[in-house]
Amino acid sequence: MIDPWDAARQMGIRVETCAIPEAGRWYDDHRLILLRSGLGPVAERCTLAHELGHAALGHRTSTPRHERAADLWAALRLIDHDHLVRLAAAYPAQPTRWSYELDVTKKLMLAYLSGSARAVSAA
Repeated sequence: MIDPWDAARQMGIRVETCAIPEAGRWYDDHRLILLRSGLGPVAERCTLAHELGHAALGHRTSTPRHERAADLWAALRLIDHDHLVRLAAAYPAQPTRWSYELDVTKKLMLAYLSGSARAVSAA
């Protein structure tokens, strides 16, 4: 599992917070990610990971396909599969509970479950 802030540093990407309407935005030409001020810790972590996904995948524009790919990229790096399997056994068919326990947004949990070849069969 990655720490998105460490990953941003390793990728040479500057991260700043400011008043923007969306939760986050990747600026390829400036190697910059802007995060909306005031996001909670889980939303901030997941948004940063999502924007890093855009950077890692070489996205220069935002399309629905790119958004799904960045969500999956982030989910695969933030969600510990073995921990998810244990949670799924303890709390069957409760992705909201799993996302809470794993400190990820429900959106990333659903991206993981729908896009990962390793998705939990109980979901």
